[in-house]
Amino acid sequence: MYRISNQSLRFGLVWLLLTASANAQDPDLTILTEDPDGFLRGGALMGISGNGRFVAFWSINPLVPEDTTGQQIYVRDLETGALELVSVRPDGNASAAQQPEPPSGPFDANKRLISDDGRFVIWASNSSDLVPGVDPEFRLWLFMRDRVNQTTRLVSVNNGDEPPTLNGGKVQVDSFTMDPTGAAVLFSTPADNMDPMFSDGPWFLHRTDASVGSSVRTRAACRDRDGVPRNCQNPALSCGGALVVAGITGSFPWIEGEDQQFGGTYSDIAIGNTIDGNWVRIGAEADNPLPPDDGISSNNASSPAAINCTGDRIAFWTNMELRSGDTSDSDLYVFNVISRQLWLIEEPFGTSLFDAQTGGRSVAMSSDGLDIVFSTGRGLDARDTNGFRDVYHFEMPPNPSSLAFDFNWVSHNDFVPANSVFLDQLGIGGNGVAGFRTSANSPPPWPGNAGGIRGQVYAREGLPKEFIFVGGFE
Repeated sequence: MYRISNQSLRFGLVWLLLTASANAQDPDLTILTEDPDGFLRGGALMGISGNGRFVAFWSINPLVPEDTTGQQIYVRDLETGALELVSVRPDGNASAAQQPEPPSGPFDANKRLISDDGRFVIWASNSSDLVPGVDPEFRLWLFMRDRVNQTTRLVSVNNGDEPPTLNGGKVQVDSFTMDPTGAAVLFSTPADNMDPMFSDGPWFLHRTDASVGSSVRTRAACRDRDGVPRNCQNPALSCGGALVVAGITGSFPWIEGEDQQFGGTYSDIAIGNTIDGNWVRIGAEADNPLPPDDGISSNNASSPAAINCTGDRIAFWTNMELRSGDTSDSDLYVFNVISRQLWLIEEPFGTSLFDAQTGGRSVAMSSDGLDIVFSTGRGLDARDTNGFRDVYHFEMPPNPSSLAFDFNWVSHNDFVPANSVFLDQLGIGGNGVAGFRTSANSPPPWPGNAGGIRGQVYAREGLPKEFIFVGGFE
């Protein structure tokens, strides 16, 4: 049983009642960044648990009495309505320092910052009061909150539990993600003390379940076929951190058996082992297989890919025509690593889901791989008539016999579109729950947007489901 104070629970239930009567009218839409007085001050979406029950987000305004500063990390239980303050000191009160706004944008849509069961949450902070004796000194280090044991620890550490340093001086973490179970954390840093074998990572895999002093606790990751750590882009982890899907770049020998032409560089999405490499470049299964990369043929559409828990399904955008009849623009694909099937997702066939006018290539996939959300400027629902970018969802069974999917509109309020061009955060859990952020300041039922450019964070429940993900903690 995870613990939450009676005061916080009463406060959360009052907040829930106020929310129901104050703003969002759509019964399946919840505003997460609304304070107890019904005011909206904005925030940022961090993620949705794989069981669809918990949403992690950063709020500008205090939402519980323990928060006296604002700009803190929260988790909302969609089942009970309870709020839990995550960025707390050991005494349970909010950190005295405001937490930096989490990274936002289409490049962060595939990052997991909350575990499938909602137990673990990670975020970057420069606060000196989250863990006794740990002071980042204004640099961003990576912290993990265990909501069951009500403890916080530093996870951007080496085998000896030491924080990142470069030439003896403290340095920060630049980017990070977590596997769906919370057992592995992947982060980038210029530190030279993370792995004794490789002093210049720059990506490191930290095993949260390995003891201090273990030689496998923190190791350089994203290695090429020769075992040399390289700078992969926008990685996402499978369960346990065994597999990573990432952008591989540069003229390094990434793919086993592929010898590049002179001057050739990789700019591709590939899947491999976080430590051993063994990279597979997505696109060899295409109707016209991609040749060894010569710097021209690439499957990387400057957008990160998403991966499911078992690592056998990947969703990604590409500019390449990987299927016969594909159009020469950005398209959304789903790849099965085991069966080597490659599905082109279009509506109708021959018409890309991407809208060049509004731009934006982001995609997120549920941990079970059955639910996918993406952003598009195309009005895939007849009621979506505003011409701005929106979030849509579709369910993809394990072995689809047809690609005639139903696209479910996510970013609406009682089917009134969000008059917004700022839908760069999205997330998807199981059980038909999706999240998004919008700076909408539209006619009712959308509320006024006092959060400005930061926008408000929403969760939508009740998306059509045929397959259900089961999991969570009590």
